[in-house]
Amino acid sequence: RSSLKNELLSYTDTDLLKTQQIFNVELIRNIVLNHLSSKEDNTFQVWTFFCFQKWYSHVFLKN
Repeated sequence: RSSLKNELLSYTDTDLLKTQQIFNVELIRNIVLNHLSSKEDNTFQVWTFFCFQKWYSHVFLKN
């Protein structure tokens, strides 16, 4: 579970998000961090973001 959390957090890196120019950096970081701290249940948004970033990483960054 912690490896997924670490991977998710890596996808919220400010520099990465700014380079992608796809997401509102602050909004994404707030959604993810509030979810991880149990302040909000953003399961759907976080999972969708995670899957997109995983796909993007594989297709465009070749990771």
